[in-house]
Order: sequence, then structure tokens, then C-alpha cells
Amino acid sequence: MSEFKSFINFKFGRPDFEHLLHEEIEAFGGGSVGVNACGPPALMDNLKHAVSKEVVSYKDRIDYFDEFQIW
Repeated sequence: MSEFKSFINFKFGRPDFEHLLHEEIEAFGGGSVGVNACGPPALMDNLKHAVSKEVVSYKDRIDYFDEFQIW
């Protein structure tokens, strides 16, 4: 079990989607990006907002896929 500690990082609280998405897109280095998400409505709204802010400034394409499912 200790071999997993090197790459698992637990963080508590709500994710800062604007920061996380921006960091990932910057690290990606260009080209089209797809964001696929599934979660409760409030979380999905926060992520959509972050994606919409990136779409305005990103030079390539960003696609957003909402996989919200109701059972």
C-alpha cells in the first residue's frame, strides 16, 4: 500500500476549477482540449463556468462533455 503514497494526494474542500483547468491547459501545450465531467449540478455549474472563461482566451478548441446521469 505504501507504493501508492508517491502519487496520491488527498485534498479537502471544493476544487478550484478555474485554477486547475488553467494549469492543465497550460501544461498541455496547445491543441484541442476535451473536458469530460460528471457530478452534482452545483459542481458541474462551477466547472462549466471555468471552461467558459478558458474558451474565451484559448487559441485552440475546447469541448465540454457533460455526462450527468440520472438513475
